[in-house]
Amino acid sequence: FGKTQTSWNIAYEGIDHIDTDSCYATNTDTIIDSVLYNVINIDYSFNSPFFLREDTNTGRLWVYTSKFILKEEYLVMDLSLNIGDTFLLKWDYGDTIAVVDSIYLDNGRKIIRTDKDIFTPFFPYQGKLTFIEGIGTNAGFSYQDYLERHIYLLCSYKDSIRLYTNPLKDTCNHSWTGI
Repeated sequence: FGKTQTSWNIAYEGIDHIDTDSCYATNTDTIIDSVLYNVINIDYSFNSPFFLREDTNTGRLWVYTSKFILKEEYLVMDLSLNIGDTFLLKWDYGDTIAVVDSIYLDNGRKIIRTDKDIFTPFFPYQGKLTFIEGIGTNAGFSYQDYLERHIYLLCSYKDSIRLYTNPLKDTCNHSWTGI
């Protein structure tokens, strides 16, 4: 997290549209079931807030959601994986296993890419599910949540400096147009 501010621009799909919003770290912590989390607020109220915790030694990131009746923690990123390792995905169309197909550095950041495509009804191809050191995943925080709308990361900022722009979108906002 940044010293004063951390934020992510995300695109999400509603029932009949796609829109963008921001989520941001509040720089406040909370304890849930004796575990310390950072509070993450999201501009659209359907899912706000999320709670994130990370292990900076392993590069693992968990999200806790208390939406509806679910109160669960999901592992959403693991930078300790190696090529050929597997990662459980709890997507809304069923559990599946992702396999790490490549690991590389980009601008000094460790990148772990899996073999699973990110599919959404409005944009059929969003690329492979990817873990990005210091940023998160290209699928946003909540892709592991069964009840989540489809979300993907557009941009990431720390202390007002843009550190990531999704290479498949090349923008930090999306405007839905059509009839």
